[in-house]
Amino acid sequence: MRWKSVAASLAVGLDALRLEVTVDDTTEFLDFDRCSTELELVGIAHAFVHREDRTLQATRPDDRAASQEIVHHMTRMQADAAGPPCAAAPLPAGELPPVWTWADARSLATQGKLRLNFGGGAANDFHAFDTRYTGWVAVEGPNDPDGHDYGFCLDGKESCGKPWCLCRDLTRERFPLDDGSVASILTEHALEHIKWEYWPHILREFHRILRVGGVARVALPDYHAPGAVRRVFWNTTVAAEHRILGGHHAFTTFQSVRPIVEASPFEAIYWLHYWDGSTLDGRPPSIDEPLPFVMNPIDYSLGWVKRTQDHPPENDANVTSLVVDLVKLAGR
Repeated sequence: MRWKSVAASLAVGLDALRLEVTVDDTTEFLDFDRCSTELELVGIAHAFVHREDRTLQATRPDDRAASQEIVHHMTRMQADAAGPPCAAAPLPAGELPPVWTWADARSLATQGKLRLNFGGGAANDFHAFDTRYTGWVAVEGPNDPDGHDYGFCLDGKESCGKPWCLCRDLTRERFPLDDGSVASILTEHALEHIKWEYWPHILREFHRILRVGGVARVALPDYHAPGAVRRVFWNTTVAAEHRILGGHHAFTTFQSVRPIVEASPFEAIYWLHYWDGSTLDGRPPSIDEPLPFVMNPIDYSLGWVKRTQDHPPENDANVTSLVVDLVKLAGR
């Protein structure tokens, strides 16, 4: 697929806009709304660019550039279009109602404003604590002997004990949310606290509740990063300490995560940051063995990730994250 040009086109109704896109010498039209949010426009662009294929290996620069150009033109057309103020515009942070229950979360979802940070409660990575997570609702789980110590919720509790933080054990349950009702999902350094066997169910749930065009951003510790973290591969004592003290039950790398992600329902996959251990042929890397680092641009408006090489002041432990965006393109 070759992207040749993207050009603003015309209004087709009071609030309906149309963008003209040329793909492989064929002109197509992309319809959107004057009051669509930027997050919705990103989803529309992702869905259009990847409507025919599935990106499994790595981000393709031409596709990402095309998505960004499409969003740029749509936002310019929105700015130029005349009309009354958009009623669906996001409320200022201080005016968002507190979320204490899943019923509150469902109310936000009906307004198109629900964003979930799975595992974000312990570090207060959610609304009202950190402006980078304005509008995000944290979801925490239990801490039990079966290997899902990714949270601190008590059995039967719906709230973490503070607003904007809810409880749910996704190793055994589904989200109490409708299909296609969530705008976006973020999870940073949480899934590694859950055994591999539960990951497929969790990813299916992420896909089910996301609306079409929505992004689930997954950030994980990269155990192929250089330095002492690699010792879990060849030192069983260190590996045991990680499980007992750090609570890590999945030692995540591009090679170990990729098969699970590819088997998920997500139709488009962007690998953004990771250490590439494909040349190892399955053997453990030595502590100082050089491996190539893949570093594609990350749009942090879709979900903030603290532990990346883009944010060294926040990354005192020099932890390098594997970051992958999963995009829902079909409403199933």
